Amino acid sequence: MKPKRFSLGIDPDLTVLSMVLIDHDDPRPKVLCSKNPTSKNERLTPAQRVALAALEIRDLVDNAFTHYRKVGLWDAFIEDQYVSRHSNANPNDLLALSKIAGIWLGVLTTKNIDCHLILPARWKGNCPKGIAQSRTLVKLKIDFTMIGGREPYPVPEDIPSLVPPHFLIPNKGDFKDINDSMGLAVWGKEQSK
Repeated sequence: MKPKRFSLGIDPDLTVLSMVLIDHDDPRPKVLCSKNPTSKNERLTPAQRVALAALEIRDLVDNAFTHYRKVGLWDAFIEDQYVSRHSNANPNDLLALSKIAGIWLGVLTTKNIDCHLILPARWKGNCPKGIAQSRTLVKLKIDFTMIGGREPYPVPEDIPSLVPPHFLIPNKGDFKDINDSMGLAVWGKEQSK
């Protein structure tokens, strides 16, 4: 008998801490979120922000494992951070995102989960973000509406149906990153076939 398999997708973010859980036997993803308590606090030093984010990520993972830890094979797919030649991203933001990715790696590793850092080009190719995210939601059979100005992105029409009890229901704007977490989880599931 094959062991049950689970994939976690994580797109590190500075505002919303989220992971998407996919049970390979259940096509409906579970969006597990909490707010990053440091995102709006200007008085904190960078070190304090990282420390508080680490505590919040640990609590989110502990909460997830209280409700969803099942025997089986678990893999986490975390979007790696990089600077491209043509990027106009703030280097300080990328540094902060790299620290958040490292925290995810550390916390999940303590739970004996195999973690994989995946570059965006590897899991979604060179496809624009909104198109890649729409394809993910179509694969998951999730109805959505496109929102946003110059760079629209999909938002599930029934957000609460994706969020289990005991977890924060994210705002529509949070799905710009949560959709990437879903995409990573789907990509990881497809790699394990």
